[in-house]
This record gives sequence, C-alpha cells and structure tokens, in this order.
Amino acid sequence: MLPSVSVTGVSMLKHRTMPSRNSCATAARVFCITASTLLVHGLSVHALAQPSPKPLPTLMHAEQIRRLTPEQAALGYPVRVRGVITMDAPAPDFFVQDSTAGIYVEGSAAPKFSHLLGQQVELEGISGPGKFAPVIREQKLRALGKGVLPKTQLVSFSELADGQQDSQS
Repeated sequence: MLPSVSVTGVSMLKHRTMPSRNSCATAARVFCITASTLLVHGLSVHALAQPSPKPLPTLMHAEQIRRLTPEQAALGYPVRVRGVITMDAPAPDFFVQDSTAGIYVEGSAAPKFSHLLGQQVELEGISGPGKFAPVIREQKLRALGKGVLPKTQLVSFSELADGQQDSQS
C-alpha cells in the first residue's frame, strides 16, 4: 500500500503562493524526499507483484541428470536417486548407478559412513555441472543395505574416448 502524500508544497510551488525562499526550499526538499520514497516503494511493490519462479522439479534418475547441459546442471536441480555404489573415488567422492545410468557424486566433506562398493543407497542432493559431465552434489546419504552391482558392459575404444561411457559400468 502506498503512503499518503501531501502535495501542499507542490501546489504552493505551482501557484507561486510560497511566502519565502526558505519555505520554497523546504517544499522542494519535501517533494524530492516524497518522490524518492514513492519511487523506491513503487519498485518494491512492483518486485513483489512479479510471479515467483517455478521451483525446479526433483530429478529421480541418474539419466535425467546426465542429460542436463552444464548450464542447466548449474541451476541446482533437487535430486533424489536410489542406486548402488559402483566405485569409491578419492574421498569423499564416489560413483553410483541406478536402473537408468551411472553418475559421479561429489561427496560431502564429512561422510557419516564410508562408501562401500555394492552398497544400496538413497542419495539426496542437487545437480552440478561437474568438471566433465553433470554430477550430483551430495547433501544426504542413507544406506539401504547390500545391493547388486550392475553387469559389466564391453564397449569399444571409440565409445570410451568420446566420454559417453563416463560413470557407466
């Protein structure tokens, strides 16, 4: 709601009915201060009237994260993935694979437990662009028990060289 504004000083200036130079200067200062207040307040009201951005959807599969562009991944999509730890990279990072794909996880600095090969986990975090491909930035990890490692795939050197098999087993 806009504050009520007295325009007496403006009216007196417009009709030249100001009795003295000091009164005129005072009225001009009041007008400037009031106009500034209205401008700032008006911008605040305008900013509040803007629709809030739509929240990003939660990504539930590694493949969804891998398909993001680096710019999209940098937006920090919420992530919740269930999968099996397939490799413990230099701590605290690791790899996890769900039913759709494998992905690199930037682990939290202080994991509550060690990342065990073959362990089934539920991982919550946000997407990140990574250094090579989109990644998950771990925020919460819950061990669900022993999982089953995925079958190893045989791929050609050219498939390995183009990076599309990164994080895949």
